[in-house]
Amino acid sequence: MTIALLSACATVPRGPALSLADAGQQTTEVAASTFETVSSDVSLKLQRQLVRSVAVKCAADATACDPAVIIPEQEAQFAEDQALAKTIQLRARAINALGAAYKALGAEAKYDAPGELEAAVGSLFGSVNAFAAAVSLPATVPLDFAGKVLAKAAGVGAAHAQTERLIHGSVMIREANQRLADALASEAKTDQEIADTLARVRKNLIKTLVSTGYADPLPFVTEFQAPLGLAPPASLSTPRAAAVALTLIDYQDWVRSQTAAKVYAANVEALAALREQHVEFEKGAPVTLDEVIAALGEAEGWAAMYNNRSK
Repeated sequence: MTIALLSACATVPRGPALSLADAGQQTTEVAASTFETVSSDVSLKLQRQLVRSVAVKCAADATACDPAVIIPEQEAQFAEDQALAKTIQLRARAINALGAAYKALGAEAKYDAPGELEAAVGSLFGSVNAFAAAVSLPATVPLDFAGKVLAKAAGVGAAHAQTERLIHGSVMIREANQRLADALASEAKTDQEIADTLARVRKNLIKTLVSTGYADPLPFVTEFQAPLGLAPPASLSTPRAAAVALTLIDYQDWVRSQTAAKVYAANVEALAALREQHVEFEKGAPVTLDEVIAALGEAEGWAAMYNNRSK
């Protein structure tokens, strides 16, 4: 899909700006859904570990069982987990702020809304800088949005002034996009380790609850068979159901290990494809969204696979 960017002196490049804005919003929506699964598990980590410890200690024939007690080491780990949760929240906020900035770029193209674009860009840099700082990257100081636009727009017509705002807004969103991508790349290895740990805690808890008789494995079998139009017989023994359930749990964890890194890489690639089209837009060249669409499709595919295994 190619859209020609007309001369700023002739007409406002609304079409290309709207296409770029729409693609940006779609990309950030996919990225937000991708990282949601990991963040929802962080606060449950210690709780799951404590419950598993009780299940391991309390055998089926036990007449009395003591609850788990939180020890100092676990308190320290809980504090670290909360710091991690904060970083994940900052990441989500930065991604959402980028989406809001793309939405504001579209509003500027549609309705000539400079105040909305300026506010969204300011919020975007604040959110991205906060996330970058959380992963030990230096902050990026935004350019003087209003000052530069007003200086360029002085003495020119309304169409030219709006074009300058769109181009300058594109430059700033591109810079924030780059900083967000840098921060994501910086935390990629850590995020992979976090995902591995959370998945292992979840898997071990489920396997322990099933194998020790605290949980009925039959729902796993029922859920697996439902898309096939089948249902397990009422006479299915617990050991046989547990064998299938534990196999499914191991498979889900294997899928996670195969897709987690690809999910991250696909989202970073989609952001990069967007930045390339920002550059073309700012030069007055045609805006071609084929690569953005392809990268977005790949990101959506990996995200669907990754999130599905966590159900």
